[in-house]
Amino acid sequence: MPDRTDVYVLPEEDILEALKRDQMMRKAPRAAASIPLASPSPPQAAAQVLPIAADPTPAPRRAAVAPRREDRSSGPHPALASSLSLFVWGTGQIYAGQKQMGMFLLLAQALAAIGHWSLMQIWPGLLEIGGSLSITEWGLFRFFAIADLLLVGVFVFNVVQAYRGAAARGRDYAGTKWPVLSGAASALVPGWGQILNGESWKAGFFLLCLAGEIYAVLLLACTPIQRIMEEAQAGGLLAREPLLAWGAITLAAAVTWAVSAWDAVVVANMRRRRA
Repeated sequence: MPDRTDVYVLPEEDILEALKRDQMMRKAPRAAASIPLASPSPPQAAAQVLPIAADPTPAPRRAAVAPRREDRSSGPHPALASSLSLFVWGTGQIYAGQKQMGMFLLLAQALAAIGHWSLMQIWPGLLEIGGSLSITEWGLFRFFAIADLLLVGVFVFNVVQAYRGAAARGRDYAGTKWPVLSGAASALVPGWGQILNGESWKAGFFLLCLAGEIYAVLLLACTPIQRIMEEAQAGGLLAREPLLAWGAITLAAAVTWAVSAWDAVVVANMRRRRA
C-alpha cells in the first residue's frame, strides 16, 4: 500500500492526450448534427413510418347469432298434393307451385283419354292402313299396348313426384297417426294410405300394382285381345285359358288391396304409439 508521502509524476504528453480526446468527444455530436441527411427513397420513407399503436381497449364481443331456420310449418302439403294428382294428373303439381309440369301432366291425361276414345272409333281404318303396309292386327295391338304401359309409368311418376315436389317446397310431414284413416284410404285405392303415412315410394309400388291390374282388366274387357291372339296364333295363357287369366288378375288385385290396407294401418298405429 503506497504511503501518503509518495509523489507521482505524470508526463506532460499524457495530460495533453487526455485533453485532446475530451475535446474531440464534445465536438463529435455537433458535427454529426450539421451533416445534411439524404432524403430517403419512397420504400425507405414508407419503412420509417411508425405504425399507430392499436387501441388497448378490447372491442365489445358480439353476441352469437343462431342461424335462422327455414320455416317448414307452412306451404303445400305433400299428402294433399299427391292425393290430388292421384285422381287428376298434374293438379298436385299445380297446387305445389310447379305449374309447368302440372299443366304438362294434365294435358297428357286429357290426350290419353281422347286418344283411347279415338282409337276405338278408327280401329277398322287402322287395320286397312296396316294391311296395306303388311302390318297385322296383332302387330298394331302390341304397339298400342306398349304405349299404354308407358302411360301406367307416367301415372305412378305423377303421383310420387307431386308428393316429393311439395315436400321440397312445403312443410315437414311425418305421416298421419290415425290408423283408421290411412287404412280406409288404402282400402279404397291401394297406395293412398301410404301417401297419408308419408311413404311416397311405397305408395308408388302399390299404385304400380294397381295400375297394372286395371290395365289387364281393361285389355280383357274392352279389347278383342283374345280373338286377336287366337287369329295370330300367339298362344299364351290368355288365349288358351281366359278364365284362368281372369282368376289370376282377380287374386293379384285382392292381395294388393289387402296388403296395402294392412300396411297402412300397421305403420300409422306404430307412429301413434311413438307419439
